Amino acid sequence: MISMVYSLSLESKFPDCVRHACKEDECKLKLNGFPGKRVILSMDCMMKSADAGKRCDYAVVADEQNDTFLLPVEFKSKILDPAKIKEQLEGGIRFLRKHLPRQFKCYPVLVSKKLDRQTGKKLREIRVRYCQGRETTVKHVPCNQPLRWSKVKK
Repeated sequence: MISMVYSLSLESKFPDCVRHACKEDECKLKLNGFPGKRVILSMDCMMKSADAGKRCDYAVVADEQNDTFLLPVEFKSKILDPAKIKEQLEGGIRFLRKHLPRQFKCYPVLVSKKLDRQTGKKLREIRVRYCQGRETTVKHVPCNQPLRWSKVKK
């Protein structure tokens, strides 16, 4: 059985949308220890204004040992409305689902400068749908802090 490397497939399908980093203004998501088979895509580039719906800022697709991982990434600097964050993350997932295997692992990420206790609690309660009835929670990563691949793979 031949294994498809979805990160490389997306990179060749959307070459103009490939980015070297997930970054908004002075805030960056650092990817530590991620496999070489990965791609960072700008969702604004991929989903032109003609595409209806909300979307996240970036999508990281990584392949390792026949598993494909999708990390929809949303940056927020001021208003952290968990319902809107969910909508944007799920919008990016819906768009990318047709370019991914039937089964993939999803790790939705919110990147922001800080998260107060109440918003953090609301964020942990949100369930993001990603494929065939599967759901997961949103993970918060503070600006300019690392997201470790070992944490994503768990």
